[in-house]
Amino acid sequence: MTEEGKSRGSSLQRIVTGIVLASVVLLGVLSEGIFFLSLIWLVIFISAFEWTSFIGLRDYLSKIIYSVLVLGLCVFCFYSAKSSELMTTFIFIGVVFWFFATIFIYRAAEGPGLFCTEGGWFFACAGVVILSCTCASLIYLYEQSSALLIVLLSTVCSVDTLAYFGGKSKGRRKFVSSISPRKTWEGVWFGVVGGSVVSLVSGYFLLSFDIPILLCLTFATVFFAIVGDLLESLFKRMANLKDSGNLLPGHGGVLDRVDSLLAGAPVFAGITILAGVYE
Repeated sequence: MTEEGKSRGSSLQRIVTGIVLASVVLLGVLSEGIFFLSLIWLVIFISAFEWTSFIGLRDYLSKIIYSVLVLGLCVFCFYSAKSSELMTTFIFIGVVFWFFATIFIYRAAEGPGLFCTEGGWFFACAGVVILSCTCASLIYLYEQSSALLIVLLSTVCSVDTLAYFGGKSKGRRKFVSSISPRKTWEGVWFGVVGGSVVSLVSGYFLLSFDIPILLCLTFATVFFAIVGDLLESLFKRMANLKDSGNLLPGHGGVLDRVDSLLAGAPVFAGITILAGVYE
């Protein structure tokens, strides 16, 4: 098969997988709580299992233990939903983490050799913070309104999908080649513009935010969706990995699919809290 044929096959595979995933997620968002929670916890468990590759864990038992510990913390996030202060704390820990992650990415882009790859404890702690704060954010948004989750998911998926296909078809200038050689400025702008339009349109019709708040929500979520993607790419580079896994045809691992959501969810939830619309 020619390279062009392989590329088309990969793109088609990616589209089909994306449609299936989107259907399952939409069903989860619109369903009763137990199905939604089961779906979230399944994604968290698989993501934690894939995260062990960053840590350097090789044996199956160690991977399972780490994944169960992360999942246990996320289940605690659900029960802490009864305490708004504790849930808010989880969410804003995530916001602060991603603020500093942006600086971390900027430094790494300037000096690719600045960070060593032998950082098992660093990766382990980062995984716990990222996954638990994402879980808390998604549960909070679901408890407030399914419309919030629909806007969030449609935004980050649009950024990710349009950046991929825009970069693939029009990409010329490298974005941050020291972190992710395949990302281009053209792909980034496709993702930014497309994700912003989807967020503004869906948010205007589904949410009760004022326009200034909706604009802030949109651009912050789009920006951090890109940051989340970059951080996972940086972590894979630091750990000498090509993909986080191979569970999803055309996408790699689950982490490769949800990396934008990991950063977008806490920021989206944090702005929602600050806006006070759902109090």
